[in-house]
Amino acid sequence: MKSKEVKKGLYAPPRGIGDATRARAIGLYGPTSQIKYAPYNNRNNVISRFDSDKNVQNIPSRRVIKRLEGVVQT
Repeated sequence: MKSKEVKKGLYAPPRGIGDATRARAIGLYGPTSQIKYAPYNNRNNVISRFDSDKNVQNIPSRRVIKRLEGVVQT
């Protein structure tokens, strides 16, 4: 996926603007619980390290890109 192919994007607190606008989003969780903080309308688009080392930096970029491609295509 080339960066110019991404037409819309939104970075917001998970339950904030993303839910209010029904924006498609991906939630990345490290030290916080995806169960508690995941956006209501995007619970399927969560990648979490909460149950292992709680370090969001250890989420592989290829996993994020694959999830992002799925969100953009829907």
